[in-house]
Amino acid sequence: MSLVPPTAHGSGSRRSVAPRRVLIVDDNADMRAVLSIALESIGVHPIHTAADAAEALRLIDTRFTRTDANPPAITLDLLIVDIMMPAMNGLEFLRLLRERFGRLPPVMIVSALDAEVHVNEALALGALEYVPKPIEIELFLYKVRALLSAADGPPFHWVAFRGTELRVGGHEAVGLAISESGVLVELAAGSGLVPGAVTPMASASFGQLGLGTRFHGHVVHVTPRDDREIVELTFVGLRQADMRRIRRFALNH
Repeated sequence: MSLVPPTAHGSGSRRSVAPRRVLIVDDNADMRAVLSIALESIGVHPIHTAADAAEALRLIDTRFTRTDANPPAITLDLLIVDIMMPAMNGLEFLRLLRERFGRLPPVMIVSALDAEVHVNEALALGALEYVPKPIEIELFLYKVRALLSAADGPPFHWVAFRGTELRVGGHEAVGLAISESGVLVELAAGSGLVPGAVTPMASASFGQLGLGTRFHGHVVHVTPRDDREIVELTFVGLRQADMRRIRRFALNH
């Protein structure tokens, strides 16, 4: 029986979200165009693009910096950054922004370079999401909605995952549902998990699905329920092959 998580209510993946300022930093012009069109299809605007880190820095300095804050603040709602770029790669770019501004806006890494060490470094620098190339647009838009705190998301294939033991952010948890976008878990109240946080999660059951046993999860919702919490997390850096495995599992159950 298919389950619907808190963010999957509504009429589907193309419903518009409120205006948001987004900057896409990618040296591939086709990728900049594809992501821009996808974002525009759900009403995200205005969208700005940069072909490299230097151009992105100029945009941030001239258009997206609040100088009356101390330290100065970046006035973007979402920053989408490729890792492999000439001169200054995406990780170096994020590191420089951290040094200059301290606090970053929500950051999504989009890259074909999906080695775990780079994912971990990007998360340590402040990225909240990581989407590997080639990109599946519906998953990309789902994660954009989560980062922008939109109220709804696309109808992914959710299926019961009950009784599965997980560790989420160092806490024992029990699985409720899983889809190619993420998991729904239950754990004791007082976990300290809050929407927007990125936390490690691990389960032997992931391995039984043909996945790795450890992932990072981006917390989308936390719903108190008596002495328990229901937490929805999206996968961070889920490979397309892993996404297809979860989809097959969901469709067969």
